[in-house]
Amino acid sequence: MLSDALFEAETAIHHYQTEMPDIYGPVKTEIDALRCQMVVLQMRLDGLLPEGWLERHPIYVAALAGDIGPQDRFIHDGDDSVLAEFWAELKAAQDAAEKAP
Repeated sequence: MLSDALFEAETAIHHYQTEMPDIYGPVKTEIDALRCQMVVLQMRLDGLLPEGWLERHPIYVAALAGDIGPQDRFIHDGDDSVLAEFWAELKAAQDAAEKAP
């Protein structure tokens, strides 16, 4: 799937950026902008969230604004706190929907 290819490419780009900052540092702004667009498209193609929730996803919102930081912290650094509040809100909404008559 295209979303898988985007994920793999974004991961490889991040790897090269962090492993070779002397080469890619001068174009970090441009690379990060490209990575943001890749993340946004990947998340839209995945379509894993209920309607209306993608627009609230912290990584998606940040990437739309040109900030790759939350993606790096969650995916590449393993910082689950990036999405902790979002997942709690989504779960609460789903639980409430299940209990509604």
